[in-house]
Formats: sequence, C-alpha cells, structure tokens
Amino acid sequence: EGGGSIFSSFIAQKLVDRLLIFLAPKLLGGQALDWLPEINIRNIQEALELEKLEVRMLGGDILIEGELKK
Repeated sequence: EGGGSIFSSFIAQKLVDRLLIFLAPKLLGGQALDWLPEINIRNIQEALELEKLEVRMLGGDILIEGELKK
C-alpha cells in the first residue's frame, strides 16, 4: 500500500479507471488522516464521481466498487 499521497496522485492524474473502497464501521473526526491529500476539492459541485457502482458487505465492512466518471 502506497498511502494516501500516491493513491490520490494517481486519481488526480487520471491514471485510475476503477476504485474499490473499503469502509469500516468506525468514525474519526478532528485531525483524522485525509485519504485523498492530493485531491484539493472542497465543494460538492467539483467532486469526483463514481459510476457503475456495486456495493456489498464483506464481514463487518462495506465495499464500494465503481468506475471514475470521465
């Protein structure tokens, strides 16, 4: 795993077609780590979107799989 900087750099440079995002049922706040530090989007109108979504449970986690909308 390369960490958030490498991961978000690939997304920012449009080198990613499909994402698999695992969500654990845990909440963080305050100064929690940003998992996309290289993506400086702060409003919903500019947000990157996923399409062709699949969502499923894996044990206690949620897997979201989709393609980055072009």
